[in-house]
Amino acid sequence: MTKKTSNNMRPYFIEFGGSMVLYVIVLFGVVATRPEGGWGVLELLPTLPLLLGFWAIIRQYGRMDEFYQRIHSEAFALGALILGLAAIIWGFGENAGWPAIPMIWVTPALVGLWGICLPIVIRRYK
Repeated sequence: MTKKTSNNMRPYFIEFGGSMVLYVIVLFGVVATRPEGGWGVLELLPTLPLLLGFWAIIRQYGRMDEFYQRIHSEAFALGALILGLAAIIWGFGENAGWPAIPMIWVTPALVGLWGICLPIVIRRYK
């Protein structure tokens, strides 16, 4: 990563890192103070910092040049295809008696696959 690229990443790290710190604080606060029956709508509070995190990703994507946008788009598409294939396979497995996976794991899996696919796509352009 060049110095120019790392300088361009500073606002992203501040925005995304700050939203993730806020997410952890809100998540632990909701879990620690949750009454026995639950709160209903207030349990959705951790989604607000997540929205800030996704907004930071979208803003960073707009700050990238076209080459890096293409790399990230290809990595995201590859990750989404892998996750889609895994979801279909797991869906058939659920019909065969496999345990169900909660929907809360879909987005972390997609973001993780995006990160795993990124070096694969970058290697194609070297």
